This record gives sequence, C-alpha cells and structure tokens, in this order.
Amino acid sequence: MIPVDFHCHSFLSNCGLHSHLELLTRARELGMAALAITDHGTDGGGRLTGGFFQRLHDPLPGIRLLKGIEANPRGLEGDSDLPLHHLPRMDIVLFGLHGTIPRDLGAERNTAIVIAAITAQPAIDIIAHPTAVEFPLDFLTLARAAAARGVALEVNNSKLHLQRIPEAMMHDMLRACMAAECRVVINSDAHMINEVGRDIEARQALAAVDFPPELIINDQAERALAFVAERRANKGIAP
Repeated sequence: MIPVDFHCHSFLSNCGLHSHLELLTRARELGMAALAITDHGTDGGGRLTGGFFQRLHDPLPGIRLLKGIEANPRGLEGDSDLPLHHLPRMDIVLFGLHGTIPRDLGAERNTAIVIAAITAQPAIDIIAHPTAVEFPLDFLTLARAAAARGVALEVNNSKLHLQRIPEAMMHDMLRACMAAECRVVINSDAHMINEVGRDIEARQALAAVDFPPELIINDQAERALAFVAERRANKGIAP
C-alpha cells in the first residue's frame, strides 16, 4: 500500500465512480496518511469545482486530503488546461498525454510536448502514466528533463494491474529514471475505491530492476508530504 497516493479520480472525472468522501474513507481504512484527488482537467471531460478547491478542507479526521488535477495538453506547444485561478489551492499537479492530442505523433514529438509543458508550467509536479502505449515517449530524454526541473515520473500501478502495458516497458522507463537520477512516485490512478492505494504491481516492477528506494518519493509519508511542500514553495505558493 502507498502511504500517500498522488493520483485518484472521483465522479467529477469522466471515468471515476465514487465521491470524495468515499475515496477518503477507503484511504483512511487502509491506514494511509494522505490521498490526492486529481480529477481530469476540463479538456479531458473533468469538472473542477470551486467548492472542492475553496471549501473542502480535510473533511474526514485521520486522513489528509490533497487537492490536485490531472491536466491535459492543449495544443502541441506546451500549454495545458491547468486552471490558474485554482492553482493557489492545489497541492499537486499531474500532467499526462491524453486524447486531446493526436495519437500518431511519435515518441520524439510527444516527448517534446511534455518537456515544453514542464518548462513553461513550473506548477507541474508529476508526469502521469509516461508508459501509456498510445503516446510513446523517449524515456531517457524525458527523465533527464524532469530531473533537472524537480519533476517526478509516475509508476502507474493501474497500467500494470489492468495489463494495459507490457512489463518490459515499465522496466525501460525505470531504468531511464535510474540513469538520469530522476525521482518517481508510485500511484494507483484509482477510479474506484478498491483501487485506492494499490501498489502491488508497481512494487514488483521496481524490484525487478532493483530501483533505488531513495528515488521513490512516496515510499514514506513524511518524504511524500515534504515533496508537496517543496513543490508549493517552488511555485511561490504559501504552505
């Protein structure tokens, strides 16, 4: 189980099934320290409400709510659907390639889009599912660029659990992160409560390549929450 899960979807995404309270209740039952609810940006069909960002503050005792987004590319030059008016209230920002761009651009162009995004938008903290087969990436080039900017790459457990990617592809990404000394996060990418905090398949992939634990941000709750504070400070946002 992940002590802090940085990637989870509620019914406000076009793919999640549960409410914020249901997801947080499950995380608390598992003994997690915090759960980030990161619904899709509006270009990906998500509904980002002011009520969530402005008024929902740790509604359940014993579990910390982290507020975030899984942003989508808007065009091919590094823009995204990250809503800047909500940014001061966000704890974590994910950016991932989705169907808002063509699927036939190839690894070089896709990688350039992601690097342009993390360069133009320092609010981005994590590259979501960089192993998505429909959007291939140059892992080593991306890992080097991410490491230089303090951005983490995601070890997406859902992709492995649902067998949507070959294990070898995840191993290649992890080896690139090791070579670039790029930090990673283990995320469930949960869309239903039984997936919250799940990390079984991700742990197996990490073990298969002997991945160094010091590069895993959310292996420990204290380290994960320090990452949140570090990134908020880098954005000029008060803790």
